[in-house]
Amino acid sequence: MHLRNEKATLVQEYAAAILVNLGLEASGRTALGSCNRWPCVSYRHECPLFYLLQLAMNCNDMELKRICTAAIVNCSFDAGCQIQLDEINGVPLLLKLLKVNDEDVAIYAAAAFWCLCKNDSFLVRLETIYCIPIEEFKQKLSQILWSRCFDFGLSLTPSRFSSDQQGILNSDGDNLNLVFTIAINCHLSKVLKIEHYNCKSSQVQVQGQMQFKSVQKFDSEGVLIATTCGVCSKTVKSKGLECSNDKCKEIYHVRCSRWRNLDPAIIEEYRDRFCCDVCFPKCQLQYADFKAIESSSSTTFTKRDFDTLGLQKATAEMCVLQGQALEVIAIGQRKYDCSGKIDIVLVQLKYTLRSCISLCHNNQSIFTSHNLTNPWTFPLIQAYSQPTPMSINQLLPWPSSKANLLQNDGYLRKTSTELDQAVVFEFQGGNAASLFALGSPNRQELWSGLQPSRAKCMKLVSECLAKAAESKPKKKTKPHIQRTLERQPSS
Repeated sequence: MHLRNEKATLVQEYAAAILVNLGLEASGRTALGSCNRWPCVSYRHECPLFYLLQLAMNCNDMELKRICTAAIVNCSFDAGCQIQLDEINGVPLLLKLLKVNDEDVAIYAAAAFWCLCKNDSFLVRLETIYCIPIEEFKQKLSQILWSRCFDFGLSLTPSRFSSDQQGILNSDGDNLNLVFTIAINCHLSKVLKIEHYNCKSSQVQVQGQMQFKSVQKFDSEGVLIATTCGVCSKTVKSKGLECSNDKCKEIYHVRCSRWRNLDPAIIEEYRDRFCCDVCFPKCQLQYADFKAIESSSSTTFTKRDFDTLGLQKATAEMCVLQGQALEVIAIGQRKYDCSGKIDIVLVQLKYTLRSCISLCHNNQSIFTSHNLTNPWTFPLIQAYSQPTPMSINQLLPWPSSKANLLQNDGYLRKTSTELDQAVVFEFQGGNAASLFALGSPNRQELWSGLQPSRAKCMKLVSECLAKAAESKPKKKTKPHIQRTLERQPSS
């Protein structure tokens, strides 16, 4: 409010000076450049960073113009404030401040741009949107800043744009973690200084925070009055699902969350342990999330089974499922691992074996499988204590030692003799089209990934055999010398 008091310039100056010193702290920079804490809309911003830019451009008092530009310098290296500068279209205003006929204002604007140049995306926008050559712009900043930064010990980079022997004062390289800051005292005396700041870490952290979609709304006294849903962006009026992470303020409607198909009793039991979509991959799996993920598949796993097995999230890799005689039965996706020493994994069945055909013309053995029953039983799980039928996309328990990772290039490590005896496995999935893979003649291994046709498998074998034949050393043969007898002249 004091910053908008146009009738008292001195009040505006001290209010802007307070914001300058607030910008020296991370929390102060977040408050200065965040629309979430102010009643900002797309056509009218209320955040202090926007007012500081407007005052620096439009005020007639030169001292107020210097203080407002100094406050912008303290926000220029913060990744969140850089995003806000683009939101309020502040770069064109800073370019105008760079041309102001005042040494302090021009130096402060150049210092702000010097910190902005540490962001690679800003350099791209500068050259594409504003049509400003980067090297010439950096040379201009160096000429403005050199009079104040001569004793700061910043490293210089030689350039063909440099008219002297000093070079360009680049903001990257050895100067990457150095930023300009400005401090001000009660007498409105300003000091330009250099501080260490990890710019790349700040950018990564802000990019991670941008994944959160919920927006908190505050009143004029700073009291939280509403929070929007992270999915539909509507205000959460009734009791929503709030993330249990203390550092996360994400909140969802129940109808918008992944728990929307769960029973209300399960939701109420696990409400205080809910994790948003951003925090969920980092959190430990719980029964409510397991139930929500597998709601589409008719899983028979109960809460007792979940607690007994101690299920954890797996890498979701494709694996080869073997039977009791180590023969290949199907291909599934490994979804959950068991904690402790329990030799069980949960796989989602993707393809079942249909037939095997040998590639050897002298041995055209054909094997056809019609067995769709799980050969393994597990006393720990009540629903699978006896052999049960299998179906595509069903979640099944399987011994972890019999669920081996599918090797896409296993055939490259086989000898020519083994490739001559290769077998083509035909798998049937949810779709009508079949998929094929190379494997061993005893039907215990798969040597390749899934291929769209049998001819593709034969091509893999032929190419591998051709390369093996080329690598064999050729037999050395003696050169053929043709000898002819010449008739000697008679004496």
